[in-house]
Amino acid sequence: MPGKPQLPGVGAYPDIRGRGINYGCSNSFCWARCTGLGLGFFQNEWCYTTEGYSLDFRYVSCKDDDQCKPDWSCAGFCTIWTIATCMGHIQPYLPYVSDLGVIAPEAALFSLFMNIGAILITTFAYIRYQCNKTYSQTNKALPPEHREAIVRLNRRSLCAGLCMATGFAIVGNFRNAEGVVIQSVHNVGAVTGFVGTVTDMACQSLVARRMAMGRVARLRAWLATGALLLAVTYNALSILSFVLLPDALQDVNTRLMWASSQPGYIPHVMSTTLEWVLIFMICPYILSFVDQFKQWGLALWQGHIYPFLPYVSDIGVLPPEASLFGVIMNLGAIMIIAFTIIRYESTKTYIHLHHPTLDDNISDNNNNNDYENELKIVNKRSLRSGLCIAGGFVMVGNFRAAETTLVLAVHSVGASFAFISLVCDMCYQRTAALEMGNGRAARVRKWLAILSVILLVSCVGCALWSGALYPAAAHTESRLLWDTRRPGFVPHVISTTLEWLLIFLLCPYFLTFVREFREYSLSSHLVSLKPMPDSTML
Repeated sequence: MPGKPQLPGVGAYPDIRGRGINYGCSNSFCWARCTGLGLGFFQNEWCYTTEGYSLDFRYVSCKDDDQCKPDWSCAGFCTIWTIATCMGHIQPYLPYVSDLGVIAPEAALFSLFMNIGAILITTFAYIRYQCNKTYSQTNKALPPEHREAIVRLNRRSLCAGLCMATGFAIVGNFRNAEGVVIQSVHNVGAVTGFVGTVTDMACQSLVARRMAMGRVARLRAWLATGALLLAVTYNALSILSFVLLPDALQDVNTRLMWASSQPGYIPHVMSTTLEWVLIFMICPYILSFVDQFKQWGLALWQGHIYPFLPYVSDIGVLPPEASLFGVIMNLGAIMIIAFTIIRYESTKTYIHLHHPTLDDNISDNNNNNDYENELKIVNKRSLRSGLCIAGGFVMVGNFRAAETTLVLAVHSVGASFAFISLVCDMCYQRTAALEMGNGRAARVRKWLAILSVILLVSCVGCALWSGALYPAAAHTESRLLWDTRRPGFVPHVISTTLEWLLIFLLCPYFLTFVREFREYSLSSHLVSLKPMPDSTML
């Protein structure tokens, strides 16, 4: 009989961790594994299933696993929404966005996503401000009154963007279910975010008009108008629903489980729907900046590189972008060191828990092919390769590719060091994953390693080919402004593109460790203090 699962808590989750179980019956309802925001890397994602269409919320009751099928669709969502709905935290309909993150465990993920969104919005607003500022300063054909208007509107738009980011941060960190004061701060953050969004759209519409971008200006104007109407209507319906059911404003559980039989349900659903539509309007608004963001950040604003794919190192050879490039590379090195040490310690913990009798004093020359010995050796070698990657990052970030021949040589050695160490690290971690029984991660790392070798060899080959066709590229200025009129441009672009692809392979590689890292927690007692020697022995 179709119905809705009523879960008493986390203990009612299906126990699927590491058991290879893909579907079954839990708490009298059928469930199955699914792929949500984890994109397959989070192995414990699951949802309650339905015999009908996906998201029909017609949950299938059961008594044993044989009554369920592995190919049934999700009756709900395989995301944070799934967690909140399946744990009985919200009704399986459109809730307020904030209500997705008022109860653990989904509250932690909600705060994380909102904080990341705030950081991205801040970065976006600042880069856009610099782009518009540079445009107003360098475009000589721009009328003086238009230039002044762009400068004025650009400053207001920067403030509006920062208000959006602040609103996101407040909404994410002040939950909508923690007392009157916290809830008031949450609502102030939501209003700040929405007001900042509408103001930003209006300002950027006027900026686009001054830049003679008529189509983009009209699109942003319509988006601003629509966002304003939606915000006003959404708030009016929200107030109406709370007037009809005052308990929903004071009692969190009543609002989260607002049923169709209770008063105010229709305006509540209309209000939540408009809120979601208002949030999704941000997507076409951001896409309207694609033409303005075709250039390559600070380097291109300064006219230091040709507006096509440069080498990664060439983005940071001249000030002021060179300083920022150095900071980013050094921060990346620190993060890789931390990641490598944590990974090394987690593997050591795995060996200790599963094979406590293993001798710690095993050298790389040990010919013992036992499982434990090989895993320990691979773990040590992977620690070294990870530190080598970080060392390569430091050398690339601090020895610029546009200084003396000696500095350029050190820079090149650092880049080679980092790329070769990355390939070695992928190979070592592929072996480690096999030894720990994580076949999927091992296969992914294997193909990433093979692809990295192909990209690296092809990148170096095309770089040598382009350099042979255009020897003047050895000089920094010629290489930075390499355009289609000069020989060797095609292999140069192929080489730079392959380099960027090789760097972006770091993202899926790091994601393969998510499942392993979920099984461990960090301890603050990483360093122990030895007892002081007796004073008589000094």
